[in-house]
Amino acid sequence: MGGMTGCGEVDGCREAERTFEGVNEAFHGAYGQVRARAERESAVFVFLDDVLWVVRGASRLSLPVTPPVFRLLKAAAHGPVGLYAALCGLADGPLPSDARETLRAYLARLERAASTGPRGAVRGDEVALVKDVTKATRDFLRALLAADLLQRSALERFARALGPRLLILTEAATRAQLAALHRQVETAYGELSPAERRGLEVVVAGDHQARERSSAMQYFRKRFQEPKGAEVNVAYAENVTTLEEALALVGVRRVDRAIARAFFGDERRLQRDVLGDAAKSILAHETFTPLG
Repeated sequence: MGGMTGCGEVDGCREAERTFEGVNEAFHGAYGQVRARAERESAVFVFLDDVLWVVRGASRLSLPVTPPVFRLLKAAAHGPVGLYAALCGLADGPLPSDARETLRAYLARLERAASTGPRGAVRGDEVALVKDVTKATRDFLRALLAADLLQRSALERFARALGPRLLILTEAATRAQLAALHRQVETAYGELSPAERRGLEVVVAGDHQARERSSAMQYFRKRFQEPKGAEVNVAYAENVTTLEEALALVGVRRVDRAIARAFFGDERRLQRDVLGDAAKSILAHETFTPLG
């Protein structure tokens, strides 16, 4: 790369690297200590595995935010989707023997669900919809097994017919979960001191695909009136699986804000990769032969 320089003498460069590695180790040690303290500076809410964790210093309180009705409605929506998944890899024609066994077991589960019916805090229209979706899935599977013949065109019609009803079930499930989350947040927030409220941070844990559309992320952004992507009080944590990992992220964010404010006059500066910004500036002046 034009304009790029390195150590003139490899051995000297390596010696300098070893010397400065001690400085780097000291940095990581100091950073780790201050990060651990920063985790406990103020209250933290963590949404992880359908639980709202309320962390205040050494105190840990777990509040369930996924009511049984959410799981019921979501499971009802999964019925036809699971059946489609079991069949979509098969070609037109007679059912393979292993597929027949799988489908018979699936039908038995649907029969049990249909005979039990939805219970609990489910509205009348939702009860009817759960029964309708379950019956439609069961009837399609019964006919398929009786004929012992898959017609993909019929499978596609089945899926398309149920699609709108699945969206209604999904919205009802989401409404139930958001209502439960709101109740728990109101209770937990009401216990915080004015200082804790001012310093409150929220971590929503989830996978990459759900980042922008996570219902919990949308809820907390609305409560803090944060624009999409700002992540000032609310942070999305990908691949975080434990409460301690979520709290470590809070500590990192708090320390990085202090460092960025001190060195750059902008507490959000380290939300971007400083090496990435440098790379962007350097590469803007480089010309390469295209690959491929």
